[in-house]
Amino acid sequence: MYKNEISIVYICDEYYVMPTCVSIQSIYENKKNSVYNIYIFGVELSDKSKKLIESLKLEDINIKLFTLDNKYDDINTTHVYVSKAALFKFDIPLILKDLDKVLYIDSDTVIMDDLAELYNTDLTDYYAGVVKDLTSVHIFKDNERVGTKSYFNSGMMLLNLENLRKDNIPQKLLQYKLNTSSVKYMD
Repeated sequence: MYKNEISIVYICDEYYVMPTCVSIQSIYENKKNSVYNIYIFGVELSDKSKKLIESLKLEDINIKLFTLDNKYDDINTTHVYVSKAALFKFDIPLILKDLDKVLYIDSDTVIMDDLAELYNTDLTDYYAGVVKDLTSVHIFKDNERVGTKSYFNSGMMLLNLENLRKDNIPQKLLQYKLNTSSVKYMD
């Protein structure tokens, strides 16, 4: 039987360990013929949380935990419910150097179907596959506040790591974040 291999990244701090585990369980319950390689960037996790993540043993779900110190703690940003750990999205291409593509999923996301079709989207000429955030564009006008034509939801992104590395996008994103006057928008 043919099985798709799907690479997924989660980023969590101490407060998002349980939602991350729930999201992974939802992948497991809805997978079909896919094997999931899940990479968790755990930012400043307690030993108890590390053990909880490492105890997840699910068929066709491979989990690798990266334990990280929060190097972004000094960045000036404020957000009601998004921690500074989210800035590690910028580092995905640098940490996962051996991968060309990953699906980034926010820890508080419930998966309702196998992700193979989404993951197999061709990104050859793109940095990412994203979904326009219509509420942010039409109601909140977030795109105008950051000076762009459109705005997308960064909670689920299919990332072409090869293109992101080739064009130094992680460094450019970090420089933009460090030099912007807007502290509302995390990533």
